[in-house]
Amino acid sequence: MVNAVLLAALLLTEGTSKIRRSDAASTTSPTRTYVFAQTQRVEVGGGRTRVSAETNVPTPRRGYFPLRVFVDNTTGPGQTLKLSFHPSNGMGRPISKSVELREGERRTVVLPVPYLFRYGSLKARGPGITEKGETHVYFNSTYAPQRPVLAIGTTTEFESWVGHPPAHTGGDLNVYSIPPEDAPTELAAYSGYDTVVIPALGFEALDEAQRRALESYAATGGTLVLAKGGRGLAAALPLIKVDHEDYGLGRLLLGPDREPDLPSVFRASEPLVGPRASPAAWQRNSYRYNDRNSYGAFVALLPQATAPIGRFLLIIGLFTLAIGPGSIWVARRRGPAALLLTIPGTAFVTCSAIIGYSLIQDGFTVHAATHGLTVLDSKQHRALQVGLTGRRAR
Repeated sequence: MVNAVLLAALLLTEGTSKIRRSDAASTTSPTRTYVFAQTQRVEVGGGRTRVSAETNVPTPRRGYFPLRVFVDNTTGPGQTLKLSFHPSNGMGRPISKSVELREGERRTVVLPVPYLFRYGSLKARGPGITEKGETHVYFNSTYAPQRPVLAIGTTTEFESWVGHPPAHTGGDLNVYSIPPEDAPTELAAYSGYDTVVIPALGFEALDEAQRRALESYAATGGTLVLAKGGRGLAAALPLIKVDHEDYGLGRLLLGPDREPDLPSVFRASEPLVGPRASPAAWQRNSYRYNDRNSYGAFVALLPQATAPIGRFLLIIGLFTLAIGPGSIWVARRRGPAALLLTIPGTAFVTCSAIIGYSLIQDGFTVHAATHGLTVLDSKQHRALQVGLTGRRAR
């Protein structure tokens, strides 16, 4: 039974990927060139505890991306340090994390930031921070057809793996490289990238939390590329297949350890997982971001699923006028007994107007359909779920 469900999930994913690849093929060229992200480091706070952050990071077009905060407590006391990112203009709720620091410890903290937040202030509060404690940070947009790629390793390792140097001006891929020790331990931080590459390091060299996050990323729809397989992959990647690249609802590519076929590895696709936070205050502002990363209305529902509130209020307003002042006029002209006929008749006409408008506007056709599938992974005691939503073209 489980094998049948897995097969159905893979067929659904394959069909979805084919549609996406056919759509992307008409607008993008094969992936052959790349550039490295040019990030900068800014100071957040100083004193006995020093805090800095990485800015100018390329942001994906969905999900979240990792904001790296560097904490140097070499001369500071043991303390609880609170880090928080506040989007500009009150566009959303702050993203915060409390970190327990030991005396003399140095650490990198990763904050998963929604892709829509490209400007804001980063604050650090703690007993060891006596200077500054706040700075502005900004992140770069990544526009189609260029796609962001997260590489766990150095830029030299990625370049050696690809087999040719990066482009000077622009490329098909924007590669954001982070050292293995800074790899996020949360699935959300990977969700914005359609591909995560480990070009030189063995998978077993990462700690358990990092391996679990990357395995979940691949299992829920991402593409994970491991240039070197290493030992113990069967235990760390329980859904691995020797003769197929499908991994759960995503892709897992093992090798080659040098000069891969870039169009095959970085083919046009996107993760099935694209988490979106609950509605916040920034969604109600006059200036809002939409899914195309430009200013405009942020529409969370399909147009067919949005009720025509204005038209319905007009019909209900006319009904109120007919029932209120209209009933008084009828009672004076025809007598109170006439209201036994006019009030039910007015209600009937109003309901008929609402129903008639809905039939004329929408009809009886199905405008949108959603299909869901859950894969039960008994070995890891979890459930992987994928949903596919389509709508009729108007």
